[in-house]
Amino acid sequence: VVEEYDQAELDYAMMERNDSGNAKRLYHRYGNDLVHVSRIGWHCWNGKYWDREEGDLEVMRRCRDVSTSIQGPEAAALYQYLMGRRDDDGNPKQVKKAANDAVIRHRKFGERSGDLAKIKAMTEISKVDLSRPPDALDKHPFMLSLGNGTITLPDPSDTSGKDQVRKRRFKRSDYISRIGNVVYDPDAECPQWRGFLNIVQPDPDIQRFLQSYMGYCLTGKTTEQVLVVNYGGGANGKSTFIETIARIMGSYSASVPIETFMADGRKGGGDATPDLVRLPGVRLVRAAEPEVGSRLSESLVKVITGGEEVSARALYKEQFTFSPQFKLVLSCNHKPNIYGTDDGIWRRILLIPWETTIPEEQRDAGLPAKLQAEASGILNWLLDGARMWAECGLHIPDTVRAATSEYRQDSDPVGQFLEICTAKAPGETVTSARLFEVYERYCRANAIPVVSQRGFNKALQAKGYVRMKSSTMMWKGLIITDDMGLSSEAADSISATTGDSVDGADDDAY
Repeated sequence: VVEEYDQAELDYAMMERNDSGNAKRLYHRYGNDLVHVSRIGWHCWNGKYWDREEGDLEVMRRCRDVSTSIQGPEAAALYQYLMGRRDDDGNPKQVKKAANDAVIRHRKFGERSGDLAKIKAMTEISKVDLSRPPDALDKHPFMLSLGNGTITLPDPSDTSGKDQVRKRRFKRSDYISRIGNVVYDPDAECPQWRGFLNIVQPDPDIQRFLQSYMGYCLTGKTTEQVLVVNYGGGANGKSTFIETIARIMGSYSASVPIETFMADGRKGGGDATPDLVRLPGVRLVRAAEPEVGSRLSESLVKVITGGEEVSARALYKEQFTFSPQFKLVLSCNHKPNIYGTDDGIWRRILLIPWETTIPEEQRDAGLPAKLQAEASGILNWLLDGARMWAECGLHIPDTVRAATSEYRQDSDPVGQFLEICTAKAPGETVTSARLFEVYERYCRANAIPVVSQRGFNKALQAKGYVRMKSSTMMWKGLIITDDMGLSSEAADSISATTGDSVDGADDDAY
């Protein structure tokens, strides 16, 4: 009696016995749970989201399962199928011998398919059918996957008036690769969290701003085009605040070294950028404590807050671009330097003052654990903030505007120099060389980094001052009121030796 064979396993057994055939087996057996994201790597479906961390290992496991299946259920189905056939003479011994020989060959092929080289070939060829571009993942900015399902977030474009926060089951087809570290419970409360905020940020306007901004951070939108700087000394709650929210957001949040966003830490165009490679699909990026005197990379800030595509490259891999969904939040005791004076950078900066200092005897080492126990309630606080943002946008408190304005003034060393050491004087002039020398002395006296003469000239021109050519380069409408100890004789010597004349090179050559 010939046993019935499994038609699906027989179909697999009839596929080519080569690397391409194995790639087909992998695709048909496990393709629903595997996806290769170009220039990033393998992701696997774990029942809730597409997991990058386990992706490379999972595809190897599945390749090993293909090898095992070839030797097991495929070989069994092939044998049963062949035993059910009859040769021309109807000799059962010949039929059995042919079936046994075919199964031996098939099992040997399956055994070889478990070799590392064969597994690598299988995965490489499988990319033809299983690859997706980087922007195929996490493309729904108002979806958020959590421990017990995917919720929809408030969308400013929805004018139905209905509450938009709804939970549904996980779906492969959403192609979500992130998940929050919290379950959604619409009835959960967070009294400890609210009490904590009342202590560290007693200003209700700042509380409302933080709530709406962090609710906005749940989404994948970057339309507000702002960078938040939480600023203040230690023991003021700013780190506890952002870390609590980051834990709740799970893999939607990432911590990145502050050097990534500093001018001195920027990579060259062809260098690997592993910090940025991790950020597609991330919605909150936090960085902490720049060194004193660190300078923010204004060009990068403009790109990531403006929604422009960002280029990234993992080590030994090709470069790719992605549209950032993340909002960058800096927490620092020292403000990073921003030398740009134009609105292009400053309209994006919001400085949040954290001015409360918790006395040592009142500090609670167990507070983070207490707040984590309220994670579902804090999520509801964030969702209320997302509703506020969707309905009204971000309402920036006057306190934040004033603190940011002061930050801008403090970050303009050329402007400070002009205010302290010069005065506007219509009809008057000052030589370019003397003014720059006094500026250098001012910077040295105040431990301020000196910009190049070219940068200095551009800063003055941006403030409306005009250069003129006479026997030397001159600035119009300006006089020096404090020469920082530079004598008039020394100033004359500087003008004579610098070649600062109409026949010499223009200052832009510096």
